[in-house]
Amino acid sequence: MQKKYKILFHIDLDAFFCAVQEIRYPFLKGKAFAIGREKSRGVIATASYAARKYGLKSAMPTHEAIRRCPKVILVSGGGDLYKEYSDKFKDYLAQYATVMNIASIDECYMDVTEYTMNIHPVELARKIQKDLWDKYRLSASIGIAPTVYLSKMASELKKPKGITILRIREIEKMLYPNPIDTIYGLGKKSSQPLKEAGILTIGDFLNKANVEKISKIIGFRYYEHLVQSLTGKTTNIIESEYKAEKESMSTSTTFPSDLVQFTEIANEFAKMAMEITEKLKSEKKLIKNVRITLRYPDFKTITRCRMLKIFTDDYEIINSCVQNLFEDNYNDEPIRLIGVGLSRFAHEEKKERISLFDLN
Repeated sequence: MQKKYKILFHIDLDAFFCAVQEIRYPFLKGKAFAIGREKSRGVIATASYAARKYGLKSAMPTHEAIRRCPKVILVSGGGDLYKEYSDKFKDYLAQYATVMNIASIDECYMDVTEYTMNIHPVELARKIQKDLWDKYRLSASIGIAPTVYLSKMASELKKPKGITILRIREIEKMLYPNPIDTIYGLGKKSSQPLKEAGILTIGDFLNKANVEKISKIIGFRYYEHLVQSLTGKTTNIIESEYKAEKESMSTSTTFPSDLVQFTEIANEFAKMAMEITEKLKSEKKLIKNVRITLRYPDFKTITRCRMLKIFTDDYEIINSCVQNLFEDNYNDEPIRLIGVGLSRFAHEEKKERISLFDLN
């Protein structure tokens, strides 16, 4: 029987970097720890659920994480394992998808419309969850919906280890009561003034009586885009944007909803820089050229690159270069896709010490 709607999964591994470190170091299980290094200019990549109770989160400066949780354990390294378990995750899922978008090292979108002709979507989701845990000790949250954006929203509703099916007819019941800052793509810079204006929930955001008030804060164009996304009127087509070439390595992400907030895009770039740096380390290579890609809603795409002074595989250096390129080229317009690429390879023996201050 032909399905009326597509069935899309968004599968997000719960605290992936921490989960891999717990596999590597079993004593960390249940402890407050974060992925990062104790450096004055460093940031943490992510934090365990125990550490998140103290307010620790990704992209937080390391010194602030230590201030909030003095007993936090900082863990670094493990690049080979991150890649190994990410590859296992992707390879396992490929058997169920007609189309699969590897959104990042720890999340992906899948079109399972055809596969679920013979199995209920929730049953498939439970099987995927169970297998990922039994085979690899990876915990996952899964969102099921008819559009790409709604599948992402659904996966965030019950974390960790949640399965959420979000039907169009249930949007009002399931999404409206949630806080305004749970809207994917909105960003904290916009959600705070909206709260101050009395827009506290998704229901308030979608209330037509508030259109003028909201538009003054985030602009009508972006408001309209988010309304379309939240009401299930955006794309149900999953695009694959992941690349890994021999003469360079790169990764990119197409967002279910265009991003407009500088800090949110910067955080996505930081996560992407972490992912590709770990891949670089796992292959025992160094690079000298860093590039970023920005794609706008009209599909206009720009690529900008910068040559470093020496070969490196240091995350802080690579991420600093990525952030500088982004800051120099961002023009405050919505962004549909971002990407990071590395090239000019060398072997580890060329490695030299370099300071962040040498980059300018």
